[in-house]
Amino acid sequence: MRDHLKVIERTSGITPEELVPRPCPFEVAPIWDFFAALNLKRQSGMGVNPISSEEIESWARRMGITLSPFENMLIDRLDECYLRHQSKKEST
Repeated sequence: MRDHLKVIERTSGITPEELVPRPCPFEVAPIWDFFAALNLKRQSGMGVNPISSEEIESWARRMGITLSPFENMLIDRLDECYLRHQSKKEST
């Protein structure tokens, strides 16, 4: 479906509504910003590696941030989604 919409965008010059990114809800924006900052520091080797708990703790300490267990879990979940997406990109 996405490929079809991209073709429509490319040929018509108009971006279909389904391809317009939705803004990040303000309730989760800080966690998304934390994840984005951590993602820039991600270690990689032969492929993309998960962000370790130690890396998260070290980053939070350097930034002077205390993450709640829930926030840590959200960052882990975002990382899982990111890794799954990267895996799909690499296999195509």
